Amino acid sequence: MEISIHRAAIEDAAAILKLNEAFDDVRATAAHIERCADFETPFIATTEGRVVGFACLRLLPSICDEVPYAELTELIVDPQCRRQGVGRALVRHIESEARAKGAARISLMCSWLNTDAHNFYHTLGYRLYTINMQRSLVAVE
Repeated sequence: MEISIHRAAIEDAAAILKLNEAFDDVRATAAHIERCADFETPFIATTEGRVVGFACLRLLPSICDEVPYAELTELIVDPQCRRQGVGRALVRHIESEARAKGAARISLMCSWLNTDAHNFYHTLGYRLYTINMQRSLVAVE
């Protein structure tokens, strides 16, 4: 399978919508891509003209470090195209983009229970580094 990766544009919102269950509206997806453009860059993977995956690179300056902070924030591959190199190609592309923009390391967060993803990232050389903690800022009534 030949995989092509390029920066996603607003016009790719419908294809991203099909892959990401968190989105439910093409216009909202396009608005999200536009709203995040200054700090998060989406990339899509295509094969035979069809979008089969996407990943995002968040790149931010850091007050405590001279090099930018890079984070792989999304990685979603069409279930029919998994285990065919799409995810690996997207991750390697994100890493290359981050490196080209001055980052020395890249981080990612993954659900604690998603052991398939843990195994995938381990095969790519990712290791446990820290514990990520969360607290809801939405008032519970």
